[in-house]
Amino acid sequence: MKTMMKRFLIAAVAALCLAGLVSFSAYAAGQDAGVRKHARWTVMVYLNGNNNLAPDILRVVNEMEQTGSNSDVQMVVHMARSTKDLTPPAQYKQLKSGLIVPTNKIVTMDDVVGGSARYHVTKDSNSAVISFAMVTDADPASPATLLDFMRWGKSAYPADHYLLMMYGHGAGMLGTSAGDQNGGHSRMSIPDLGFVLRAAKGVDVLFFYSCLMQMAEVSARLDGAKLIIGSETSMLTNVPFTDMFEAVQQNAYQGAEGMAAGIFKAVAQNDTRLGRADPVFTLSVVRPSGLKNVIAALNEYVSAIISEHDLQSSLFARDKVLRMDSDTSSMYNDYCDLGHFIQLQASASGSEKVRSAAKALLTVIYKDYVVTAAQEDSARSRLTSGVSVYMPSKNHRIMDSYSSNPFGASKWGGFLRWVNLSRDGSGFDEAMRKRR
Repeated sequence: MKTMMKRFLIAAVAALCLAGLVSFSAYAAGQDAGVRKHARWTVMVYLNGNNNLAPDILRVVNEMEQTGSNSDVQMVVHMARSTKDLTPPAQYKQLKSGLIVPTNKIVTMDDVVGGSARYHVTKDSNSAVISFAMVTDADPASPATLLDFMRWGKSAYPADHYLLMMYGHGAGMLGTSAGDQNGGHSRMSIPDLGFVLRAAKGVDVLFFYSCLMQMAEVSARLDGAKLIIGSETSMLTNVPFTDMFEAVQQNAYQGAEGMAAGIFKAVAQNDTRLGRADPVFTLSVVRPSGLKNVIAALNEYVSAIISEHDLQSSLFARDKVLRMDSDTSSMYNDYCDLGHFIQLQASASGSEKVRSAAKALLTVIYKDYVVTAAQEDSARSRLTSGVSVYMPSKNHRIMDSYSSNPFGASKWGGFLRWVNLSRDGSGFDEAMRKRR
């Protein structure tokens, strides 16, 4: 009898404990459900401040917190800041080379420690502090770090649509998310970024808040993004992110194109360089899937130029085209506006066949690839098409690795080599005969 009573008491206590555990689990699940609710959009912001952008990183996060997350839009951040000497947010200036740097030297210790942090952004009106949980000090230029962040963001905060914003230094087709680790040579390659996007099951909108990233050779490798927002030239650090993230909230019930349009408008209207002479600011939205048709039309265009031996018009366009960096010694001087090059070359050509192919190519670019581009009433701004392309200047030779890019593998790559055989056109026919 005593044994039976003992067993009964043990069973009763176990039942109470189990009930308590279930109750606690339900409570925890209920608490977590508020965070894990299937949102309309999850915004993943990847901030690489492991460089001279470190002073501005906290401002970006603070302005995100003024908007915060809600049931429709969840915002998560992966932030990396250099552990070297930092300064509080400073005024920035644009160099002739196109780089944006602080106006003061970085010599004062910041009162916020460096390192890496990952967290869910909630609404907070206190601009003096940010709250975050530290994570491993991984290299933000590593594709593994970005992939881990994206998988975490999608798993913890599932949504109908996903937006990835990458903030940091960009170098066009040469890479993005450049940092000071590994002796200053830390950078994520575009093929690696393409792999990450595919492995993370893609995003609806990819926003490069980085210089030089709206390039045909870049989006040719990023089929994991439905739309890409970016600039052919440089991005300013003083654009109010409050406006941008408010635009995200206002367009929560939109799809990819509506969301991209809202962000595009918020950023473009706040950049004071838009329409000014030097450097011209560009911002555009492109659809990577449209590049398949662009490349087909580009092949026809190049074939027409070569069949018509239209070298002089090509050299004229090469030398007069709007370039993304006016410094001829810069590697970015080899990036030029795609639409402007086509227009210049066609206008200088005496061949109706070439002009017709150029017109067809421009039609495809604006129909299938470039969704929208920022232009204002100024001469240089009207030259921009919204996307750049690799076109070595007469001072530079074509890169050997260019043929590995989808654009380089097309007839455009052959066209560049065709043009690049001669710096000024003299001796071109002789060079071509030797090649035959």
